[in-house]
Amino acid sequence: RIRDPLDQAAAGEPARFPQEAPRVEAAARANERQPTHRLAAPDGLRIMTFHGFCLHLVQRAPLEASVSPGSRVIPDEEQKQLRTQVAAATIHRLLQHPRNDLLRQAVENRLLRLNNNWLALRDQLAELLERRDLLQDLLTLIRSHHDPQQLETILTDRFELLLQFQLTRARRAFEPTLLGKSWTDFIAHLNRHGAEAGDRLPEALPPAEVTHLETWQEIATVLTTTGGKPRKQLGPATGFYSGFSKSRWAKAILELPPETLHHLQNLKALPSVSDGAADLDALYDLVLVVGAALRLYRSVCRQRYLLDYVELEQAALRLFDLETPTDLQLFLDRGIQHLLVDEFQDTSRSQWLLLQHLCSGWLPDSGRTLFVVGDPKQSIYAFRKAEVSLFLEAKKGLPLPGQDRFPLECLQLEANFRSHPRLVHWSNEVFGQTIMNQADHEADEVAYVDAKALVEPTPDQLSLTLFSSEDQGVDPRKAEAEWLGKAVLRELQQLPDGEKIGILLFARTHLTHYLQGLQNAGVAVQVQEGAPLLAQREVLHLRQIAHALVRPQDDLAWAALLRAPWSQLTLEQFVQVASRPELTWLEKIRATKTDFPIAAKLWEAMARGRQRLARDELATLVERVWVELDGPAAVASNGSSASVANSRCFLDLLARAEQGIPEETLVKAELLLQTAYAPPDPGATPSPVELMTVHRAKGLEFDVVFLPFLDWHPLSGGRGSQPPYLIERLPGSGGEPLITMAPDRRRDKSGAAYRLLRTIGEKKRVAEAKRIFYVAATRACRSLYLCGIVRTKNGEIVPRKESPLWWLCNHYGLKQSENEELIAENNSLLDLYLNPTLTSADVDEHAAAADLPEPLPFEPEPLPYTTVSPSQLTEKTQKEEDDPNARARGAVTHRLLEHLGKENSLPQTAAVVAALVSEGVLETEAQELAEEILQEVRNCLEEEFFNWLLSKDHPQAYCEWSLEDRPAEGQIRTGIVDRVVFDGDSWWVVDYKTSRPLSGKSVDEFMEREVDLYRPQLLAYKEMVANYFKIDPRSVRVVLYFTSLQQEIELNAEPQ
Repeated sequence: RIRDPLDQAAAGEPARFPQEAPRVEAAARANERQPTHRLAAPDGLRIMTFHGFCLHLVQRAPLEASVSPGSRVIPDEEQKQLRTQVAAATIHRLLQHPRNDLLRQAVENRLLRLNNNWLALRDQLAELLERRDLLQDLLTLIRSHHDPQQLETILTDRFELLLQFQLTRARRAFEPTLLGKSWTDFIAHLNRHGAEAGDRLPEALPPAEVTHLETWQEIATVLTTTGGKPRKQLGPATGFYSGFSKSRWAKAILELPPETLHHLQNLKALPSVSDGAADLDALYDLVLVVGAALRLYRSVCRQRYLLDYVELEQAALRLFDLETPTDLQLFLDRGIQHLLVDEFQDTSRSQWLLLQHLCSGWLPDSGRTLFVVGDPKQSIYAFRKAEVSLFLEAKKGLPLPGQDRFPLECLQLEANFRSHPRLVHWSNEVFGQTIMNQADHEADEVAYVDAKALVEPTPDQLSLTLFSSEDQGVDPRKAEAEWLGKAVLRELQQLPDGEKIGILLFARTHLTHYLQGLQNAGVAVQVQEGAPLLAQREVLHLRQIAHALVRPQDDLAWAALLRAPWSQLTLEQFVQVASRPELTWLEKIRATKTDFPIAAKLWEAMARGRQRLARDELATLVERVWVELDGPAAVASNGSSASVANSRCFLDLLARAEQGIPEETLVKAELLLQTAYAPPDPGATPSPVELMTVHRAKGLEFDVVFLPFLDWHPLSGGRGSQPPYLIERLPGSGGEPLITMAPDRRRDKSGAAYRLLRTIGEKKRVAEAKRIFYVAATRACRSLYLCGIVRTKNGEIVPRKESPLWWLCNHYGLKQSENEELIAENNSLLDLYLNPTLTSADVDEHAAAADLPEPLPFEPEPLPYTTVSPSQLTEKTQKEEDDPNARARGAVTHRLLEHLGKENSLPQTAAVVAALVSEGVLETEAQELAEEILQEVRNCLEEEFFNWLLSKDHPQAYCEWSLEDRPAEGQIRTGIVDRVVFDGDSWWVVDYKTSRPLSGKSVDEFMEREVDLYRPQLLAYKEMVANYFKIDPRSVRVVLYFTSLQQEIELNAEPQ
């Protein structure tokens, strides 16, 4: 991209089209300034990555950077392993501290919040070690002095900045409206007519300050509905006066712009400043534990001379934090005259700060230049800490410490030298008018700039194919995959030599379906980082060889060796080996080596391998055993070239994991396997069809692009889960991070601040998803095929919200016609199809499905036992009560009766209210219901039978007693009895019932029905109690006790 225009200018060639002329002229001027041999011999130029440059600096001044001389950067896969190990060691160490130690209490509190999930806390600490640069100021504060008050002050100040930002945006959007310009006249008008809203609203438009948050929320509430729409009911019921709807002010409310309504709606959900510091104790505990983990992590890294990426970046930044410039700084200041940063849209905060330090002291007229290149619409690496907002900020100039910004001239490139004009026009229309038409800086959204196509038109395709999930019971994903295979085959058959087809995926979620569709169509495809390596059958068996060599106690590994493709032991023979009396599978195989030649061959190969264990590398031993067992031949004959490549890939990975100690090698290999992908099929190497993720395709181009899975939802994959903490950088600030903890579900806390940060984070993820869609669509040179799944309802197309299909439907207004065709509004570029008919006309004969033999007979093995419960014997035929809180009432009442049965007193009303709320009762109803329940229990205590039932004088008594017996062969019966007492003569089995008669039913009818309903359950309990105590069932009496009626009924064995 750089050499071509320089060579063109040097040769004196004219511009090929008008848009190219400025570039050729600039190249000619550059040739005059610099010798032409500079680019011909680029070895003289310093070209490196940011991390490579940081390492270059740190190695030159390790002491000033506070790192051990000779330190090396940890490989990616080892960084995660080390962080996990340090996190686990931190938890273990802190739990050894004295009980009153602050750090031990912090760990125990974190475990309590995580329901004692030790692994969750370990993973949480490991993740925070990776993101520790975001918590640097908080960690420094805790290190300097353990004062939670200081932490609260910092977080409160930052939370106020966030609220201030939201209020400022809302006021800026509201001020230009008629209401904003004439607010005092509007309020005066309301007061003259005696409208209630005049008293609720301020006389003057309040400033955008946190102290006026409630006032702004009142404005939003009065002017808009709960859903954020302008109020249409403008009468006394909503605070206005009769006839207000005919005034010009009513029209002003109805005509509030969408952007203003959006900001007013956001104001309603904003929490107060006090909510921002909620759960401060939990956050303080988290920061304390992370600080301890970080100290241990840095100590381990120093001892092993290791650096991870975060420490590498921070070490490089420390070189510029010294008050007196070091020799390295002076050298850099003298030696660096020009800086070129490519892919600047993917810059992280640490890289941004390093760039500022490198340019510190630069003046606009000093002859030094900074050239940053990037496309913010292609910033898709947030998971690598890329912040597209830094690119947008750079347009204002580079902030330099202690001086004005270093000015940068912004050049907007519009020429598109890749895509067909139709594709460029479509992108301008869809992204410019709908998907990227508004830039919300809080969500890191990027404004779209139209491009100009500068390539010659060629035959092209641009289509959208949708598959309905309601299409005659057909699996729409399989239908989409089948269509994809046939469509790719059709393109492949007419593809000119030298062109390529790309199949790009937003996620690997449905990779298996798409690969199957391509295979059915007979399309060979190169899959780049597609299927996990661990999902390949041959790799799983090779892995078992490694496990069996290293861990002789691993029965699963030794058993699996007998059923590997290279062993071919029959199932009958396998059962014979399994039936051997030896305790371990290693001993079973050794004992049967004389019975089966395959077992003997396996044993000899494994024995030789184990003799060389810890002497040879584990990968060498596994391969040696594999070859001795004729593994390569078996894999090649049973599978394909892909299977052989997968096997070689696993052996290479095992070699990379070598640690010298077999167990440590195996542990590291297991870690590497979690993120390893199967290599491309060597047999598909000649194929021009490639399949990869959109992230992998960034920077590439394809003549034809297929983009399936348009129903991809960027917020899926854990949306229902609740992360224990959230960290987001504040918009409109210097980049300070704000952290908040998830609300404690054990307590009654709103978590308003947590929800606000979560909303901001989700907006950023959706904004990045739009950029991912843009990157995917712009990889195509001449043809683009789009497809996905939607729901159809009464002619409406219902896509998944915030998916690429949802954005396209919003743009085109897609609908289903009466002829079940896909139609759109104002569409002249996109071909539309809905549930196209799948035929085999385009599939070659060799790809046709072969006739399969008859399936082998299969007899399902019966379960060893079944579990039944007496409560399952009750078959309810109608609703017992109309009360929606009946279940909660029953659960809490039973807990109270259990509490009393253990010789405890009745709890306070507040405790019962909390129990009801935890069962799902609304807080507004819980107080009254709690008082009713407590009074009902008090009435029971005054009743003679119940009072006797809870007496302390019984020789034996049990509450909520769990029982288990075997009423028949192969059957286990389990149950929990509310109350069991022995009075010296008889056993009493009592089942509490909190149900009450339906309206219009008599008490006698109700009790008769209940007795018939619960008789089988109670008689089963009677039998279980008799079996447990080995007594005559006739000495066991069963009773139903109705708490609402304070009345008991004893059941007979048979109905009267």
